[in-house]
Amino acid sequence: MPQSTPRPNLAELRAEAAEMIMLLMGADEVAPKDRQTAHDLLDQLSRDKEAQVRAALAHAISSYALLPRPTAQRLAEDISEVAIPVITDSPVLHDDFLEAMVRQMQGDDPRQHAIASRPSVSSRVSHALVEKEDAELAATLLKNEGAEISEHTMEAVITYHERHGDVLKLVAHRKDLTPKTVKRCHLMILDNLVEAEVAQEMQRVLMETYELPAGLAEDIVLNAREQMIANRLPADEDNAHEAELLALAELLHNQGELTPTLLFRCACTGDLDFLSAAFQVMCEEEAEAVVFAFYAQGEDSFRTLYQKAGLSPYFRYAITAAVKVVTTRKKKGLPMHPEAFVPEIVEKIIRFYRNIGPGTVENVIGQLKREAQRADQRG
Repeated sequence: MPQSTPRPNLAELRAEAAEMIMLLMGADEVAPKDRQTAHDLLDQLSRDKEAQVRAALAHAISSYALLPRPTAQRLAEDISEVAIPVITDSPVLHDDFLEAMVRQMQGDDPRQHAIASRPSVSSRVSHALVEKEDAELAATLLKNEGAEISEHTMEAVITYHERHGDVLKLVAHRKDLTPKTVKRCHLMILDNLVEAEVAQEMQRVLMETYELPAGLAEDIVLNAREQMIANRLPADEDNAHEAELLALAELLHNQGELTPTLLFRCACTGDLDFLSAAFQVMCEEEAEAVVFAFYAQGEDSFRTLYQKAGLSPYFRYAITAAVKVVTTRKKKGLPMHPEAFVPEIVEKIIRFYRNIGPGTVENVIGQLKREAQRADQRG
């Protein structure tokens, strides 16, 4: 008895037809009439009842630049299997359509991630995506270097996801942050609104990529010092802290932020670890040489170190006085809380400098800065 011929799978045949049409459309020269005929066939296939056919069509034509917009939009509004290739790659989908799609989508619709992953995402579409307040969707958008994200939208990302460390780290890694956003990130870190591990990476990346916001360098250093004291490791692991301090000093030095006032303020805390790291970086000296200069009798060794650092001569005595008061108390085992020794530092400064009156550390720093400027103007 003769075997019957297997009945062809019509869905597979139509899917193959879609791929063949696209091969024809890829030819160098296609007559306008033939192109229109092919477009009509594509339109029919985009309406096919079999998802397999529509999916095959979508994969075949996803990046076709001459695809009629109605066909592209119909496929983009289809089920995810069909829609995602077209949404991700089609150059004919315009912002009005994409923005409207985002606003109509509900829940964790994967087509949202396809929109966020397009080679180019406009600022208005980015904002619509961020307004969904979905952390995973925001992460997809932030990873896309082709996404244009305005300052207003980036601020919304931070507001919506201030407790999502992974999102905040992706914000810090963006190369297009405005000074306002950079400053907000730093302030969040300084205000301890970010987990320590996240804050450490954010601060490192921000300082490597962007200039420090005005006036924040000293706060960043003092905050880092406080964090390191709070998380002090056992003695055999102290090298990790030294490495962190050296890295911070290097970043600040590269940005010209290792100022005399910063160093003076650090010395007045009584903890000389960062001060040591700063002089190691500025003078290209080993830690032992710097510590020796700090603790040596007299001022000659520290004067030489200070001069090598290239710091303003006007502040030399102020920083020297602070360092010597602190090291003397450390050697004698005296209490090291600032209230116990800062008055002695201030007294030495008043006796040495003309026109510097009594006051808090901040007040004295302000007077020193004004007098230094006047000295520079006098030449």
